[in-house]
Amino acid sequence: VGLHAIYVPDVHPYKQRKVRILNGSHTSLVPVAYLCGYDEVRQSLLDKRIFHFLEEEQKEEIVPTLTTKDAEKFREDVMDRFLNPYVHHKLMSIALNSLPKFKERDLPTMLDDYKAGRDPKHLCFAFASLIKFYEGYRVLDGKREEIALQDNPEYIAFMADAWKKYHEEEDVLELVKTVLGNKAIWGEDLTAHSKMVEEVRQSLALLLSSKSEMDALEEFLKHE
Repeated sequence: VGLHAIYVPDVHPYKQRKVRILNGSHTSLVPVAYLCGYDEVRQSLLDKRIFHFLEEEQKEEIVPTLTTKDAEKFREDVMDRFLNPYVHHKLMSIALNSLPKFKERDLPTMLDDYKAGRDPKHLCFAFASLIKFYEGYRVLDGKREEIALQDNPEYIAFMADAWKKYHEEEDVLELVKTVLGNKAIWGEDLTAHSKMVEEVRQSLALLLSSKSEMDALEEFLKHE
């Protein structure tokens, strides 16, 4: 078997490429696909709506933040890997520690997009879906199914309290500000980024007002 190797003076751009495209795609896909009723990466991407969502996120929001010339080719290879019929990658396996993973893998991409004047709307929808994921359940065929959240117990408790307050007051903006304002999770107060707050609020409001995650995703895709 031939090995493909490249020699570069600085490995960091290639590490960033891997983290943002491969790992970042996984992490942002999980809450969207799982709440839509899917359990595996390939299974979810065979749904043209979810495939399109992730592909647009990669092309429009992740790849433009990278400096390696082969970023687009790497992106294509990653999607081929995700669709490998011999790999059954469980979404809930990737979901372990989703909050810190999103901070490390997706948040830097979003912040770079904002700095460059781009709108990371797919990542914001994924962020909103992540918040919804931590409500702790999904609905399949009209039945509520609990999600076995696996994360820092303090983060899980914090999210539970945030959702409890939301169900008492039904204030989506307050829920978003509460979550994005948690410095312990994100390393900074994300409410300082007003565009992010508003985009996540809009997506979360859509998720909460729709009959299902898939209905919300379809509505989102209409206005890309």
